[in-house]
Parts: sequence; structure tokens; C-alpha cells
Amino acid sequence: MPVGIPAPDRYPAGLTKEIPIALFVAQHRHLPDQCPASPGSGPLLLRRVSAAAAARYGVTIEAEALIDGEHLLLLVVQAASQQAVERFLEFLPGPGCLRVLPACSAEDAVQRGGCGPASPPVPGGDLVTGAIGRPVRDHSTTSSKPVRRRRAQ
Repeated sequence: MPVGIPAPDRYPAGLTKEIPIALFVAQHRHLPDQCPASPGSGPLLLRRVSAAAAARYGVTIEAEALIDGEHLLLLVVQAASQQAVERFLEFLPGPGCLRVLPACSAEDAVQRGGCGPASPPVPGGDLVTGAIGRPVRDHSTTSSKPVRRRRAQ
């Protein structure tokens, strides 16, 4: 008798479907007068750029930083898709520029023979990353290479 495979949302306790996780770097440049870290907006930024908020979108924050004096937020995140990262960051103020760039670890770059793009760059894109910066509400569609999440040792 054939054994049925449960639907992904009905796996028995302790069993999960393996989903490829990709690494991304998100950059959001904003105007000084719309800084998300300002006294009026800072508490919202802290609530939204948190592990709990990111998890609701299927995103894991690996690192985050605001570059002093540049009005530039950088996030290193893991997610199943670039779209998940973009949905997570939709709250950021506009006008501004949000870029979500596919990335890899140093270990993965060495394994594939260099840090060049995993796929051909988008024509007209950034000469270094191949990514295109667009307004916050018009996100780019660069694809990503899945990487496996490392387990703590």
C-alpha cells in the first residue's frame, strides 16, 4: 500500500520540509528628513527590524547597521526569496531606494571559484554587483542562489 506524503502545512511534529535559504544584503538609502532612526520614528524601526518581525515574513536577520552620516540602512538576511525580503522591508520610508542583492558567504564564494555573480548580471546594472537600485516601491527582480543555513556548533 503506498504511503501518502503529507501536505507541507501538515507535517508531523518535528518533521519539516527543507526549503532552500538564500542570503541577501538589503540596502535602504533615505532622505535625512525621513530618517527611520529619528526620535519620532526610531521606536517603529526597532520594532520592525527585529527577529520577531522578520520571522513573520520568513526572514532571518543575520546583521544590521546604519552607516553613520550616510542615511543608509544595511541588513544581511536569509530568506527563501527576494520577494520575502522586499515584503519585510516595505515599511521603510519613501522616497528612498531599496536594493535587495543576492549574496553568498565567503565559503560559498570559494567553493564556486570566486565572488562573481552566480548568474549573469542584469544589463545596465551596477558594475560591481549587477544589481539595479530602484525606488522603494519598485523593487528589482534579481534572482538568488540558494545557500544552506549553517547549524551552530
